[in-house]
Amino acid sequence: MRQDLTSDSVSRHIDASPEELYDIVSDVTRTPELSSEIADVR
Repeated sequence: MRQDLTSDSVSRHIDASPEELYDIVSDVTRTPELSSEIADVR
């Protein structure tokens, strides 16, 4: 029997301020540093 996934959720607690997180994720040049799947963002 096949069941289709109709919803999903994930949650994670990160011990940092919203400003600290924004500084990290808004700088796309840091993506290779944060993800092994990305090699370059030129």
